[in-house]
Amino acid sequence: MRPNFPSGHPSRQASQGNDDFRKRSGHLAVDDEDDGLGPYHEDPHTPQAIVHSYRRFERHISTLRHQLGLFLSECRQLGRSYALILAAKDVREGLENLLSKFHDNATRISPLLQAELVPSVGASTSASVESFPFWLEGVAEACENFRERLDEFREYTDESAKIKSLMGFFAKDLKYRASCLKEYGEKLDTDYMRFYIHDLADEMSHDLQSMTSAFMFFNEYEIVTKVPPSAALFPGPERHV
Repeated sequence: MRPNFPSGHPSRQASQGNDDFRKRSGHLAVDDEDDGLGPYHEDPHTPQAIVHSYRRFERHISTLRHQLGLFLSECRQLGRSYALILAAKDVREGLENLLSKFHDNATRISPLLQAELVPSVGASTSASVESFPFWLEGVAEACENFRERLDEFREYTDESAKIKSLMGFFAKDLKYRASCLKEYGEKLDTDYMRFYIHDLADEMSHDLQSMTSAFMFFNEYEIVTKVPPSAALFPGPERHV
């Protein structure tokens, strides 16, 4: 169940932008045990369906954060600037905070999640739902800053182009959605709008997979094959992310 936004509304534009995003990404799927709602297709807003879709979103966030962690490890070994490393950290932190907000929202519409807390976030999930648009904007700004810092990889121009493109479209989509939600203000704290916010997690999952795939390729093939000889002779400590 979604609000019926008129033509030209930011949410309609965001939906169209989301479709364009996936077409441009050449979506390379990351293995996922269940990329659909399975038995919950008929009513995706039952308590069980909410848990199911939230868990899937949680996996996508966790996998992308893991790949960003590997990217950070490689950057340190290659002696990259602190600004680039900090930008990647900001994206990871923003994704973790966003996950906590989706969890907080999901607990309000599914009693099955109310006894749980997001690991490493804990009680910080109690923020008002009215702040949700600002968390979306925070992740968007972190992604845009990271895109700019990727220019430091001058020897990886072609390979980093896809990551920059994906993160750019993702940031644009998040800003559209944030502008849409801001229009509702206190009305966001209703079951109707909370279900709508929860549905955003499913829509974002495809984009998260696309970015994860791009980082996986970059981490596993591009950085490894272009490590300077000095770094290969004197490798850094084993990566633990």
